[in-house]
Amino acid sequence: MQRYRNPSGTSGITGYESGPDFICIEYERGGVYVYTEKAVGRENLEQMKRLAIRGSYLNAFINRTPAIRRGGVKVDSEMSSRHDKGADIQNPPLHFES
Repeated sequence: MQRYRNPSGTSGITGYESGPDFICIEYERGGVYVYTEKAVGRENLEQMKRLAIRGSYLNAFINRTPAIRRGGVKVDSEMSSRHDKGADIQNPPLHFES
C-alpha cells in the first residue's frame, strides 16, 4: 500500500493501492475498502486515482459522491496484512466481512 500524503491531517485515509480497474483505500479507523470500475464508474474511479496520487481531497470526494459511498466493499484484515508485506494487489484475496 502506498502512503496517502494527507497534508491537512484531516482525511482519515492512510493508504491506497490501485490497478487498471480498482482502487483499494485504507482508512485510519481501520479497514480496507475496494472500489471497482464496475461499482463506481470509470470517471469516478479515475478521479479517485488522481486524488490518491495528489494526496488530498480523496475522502471529501468519496463522501460527496453517493455512487462511490455505496460502491466500496470492505475486505478483511488478511488483505491489509498482505499489503504490509508487499503482496500483489492485482489479485487481491477478496474475503468479505459481513
